[in-house]
Amino acid sequence: MITISHQASGVQARIAPERGALVTSLQRHGREFLYLDQTTFDDPSKNVRGGIPILFPICGPLGEGTPYRMPQHGLARQARWKVLGQDPSWLELGLRAEAASLECFPWDFELRFRFWVDEKGLGLDQLFLNHSPTPMPFQTGLHPYFLVEEGPLHWDLPVRTRRDNEKPGTPAETLSGPIPEDWPVLDWELGGVERDWARLQDVRVHYDHHYRYLVIWHLAGKPFWCLEPWTGPRFGLRDGVDVLEVCAGGSLTAQVRIEIG
Repeated sequence: MITISHQASGVQARIAPERGALVTSLQRHGREFLYLDQTTFDDPSKNVRGGIPILFPICGPLGEGTPYRMPQHGLARQARWKVLGQDPSWLELGLRAEAASLECFPWDFELRFRFWVDEKGLGLDQLFLNHSPTPMPFQTGLHPYFLVEEGPLHWDLPVRTRRDNEKPGTPAETLSGPIPEDWPVLDWELGGVERDWARLQDVRVHYDHHYRYLVIWHLAGKPFWCLEPWTGPRFGLRDGVDVLEVCAGGSLTAQVRIEIG
């Protein structure tokens, strides 16, 4: 576990390279903004529920009908990342394709992610490299679990449509009215993103133009709400919808920032 901090503002983040480069904590002056189920973090056989998982090379399930085989949300969140560099306020981690990943996703990818903190919160600069001789298609996203213990919820969402992922096959609908807080499971994919930031309570998530979707996920009775920027929709890699591509020998950069109150 590695801690980075911005002393003047009291912002601090903890990252676990060995557990998928997971951001496990984001605080300002001791106030925590992320939820973490410690039991899942402590068990390497489980997917961690909480923190900020990294999604790559898919967001959501892969779906049937592809030549690939990989778990929900892809390969990066279960991998052991390598420390490339650090100082008190930033940490750079890397992940490179290996024999096991090439069997699932046949591209020689390399990821270099720099996590940094300043007076506003946490930033994540992302570099995707393709060392293969053919173009590499992929999706990416983040899955932040924001700690929200009391309502009512306050949102600012720059989107036009929603799709209820609990009802497969249903068409997207116009997003209107309040977001229900008492559903057993709330899993909405929001499309038509019209602005480069969204807000939940006193957290603001900024993302660049590659991120065209937001997902809201919540379980009743749990003190978290997930507000997730995705570059493409569920099954996007399978269906060829809003897929990013890096040319042979090329690279692509992206950025997400999280401002905390």
